[in-house]
Amino acid sequence: MARPNHALSMLQSRVLMLAVAGITGVIALAFAAVGAWLVIPFAGLEIVALWLALRHLQRHADDEERLDIDDTQISIRRHTAGRVEHYQFQRYWAQLRIEHLDGRSGTRLFLRSHGREVEIGRLLTEEQKENLADDLKTRLGAVEQQRIRQIAPEEGN
Repeated sequence: MARPNHALSMLQSRVLMLAVAGITGVIALAFAAVGAWLVIPFAGLEIVALWLALRHLQRHADDEERLDIDDTQISIRRHTAGRVEHYQFQRYWAQLRIEHLDGRSGTRLFLRSHGREVEIGRLLTEEQKENLADDLKTRLGAVEQQRIRQIAPEEGN
């Protein structure tokens, strides 16, 4: 089971939001009092940006990915932003595909079988992905490794 690391609870997020909004508001009003009134809209944008970031973190607070392997099946259950996805593969036919991303360090893991492919381990660190891949290599028959190059955008566009 994989879950993201959470630094703030809902209450802590609200306290942080109120504290930053209060301090930013006081500073913006002080600048506006001496004639720099254009500070107010930018302070508002700063508060909105922080609110959106905290809202995104709270929406994904319960995200998790669970991988269960038994004698015949591999089951993947994923909760992402309140949406639940469930995938099952026959263990005998399932294949692990590993993408090594060139141009930036990183690896992506996929399980596939019979034309279906699902990325796994999105919530894991690189070291944890390597451990998961090693474990799956011993439990599955086929492993395909693929290098993906980062394509630079064309110059002048």
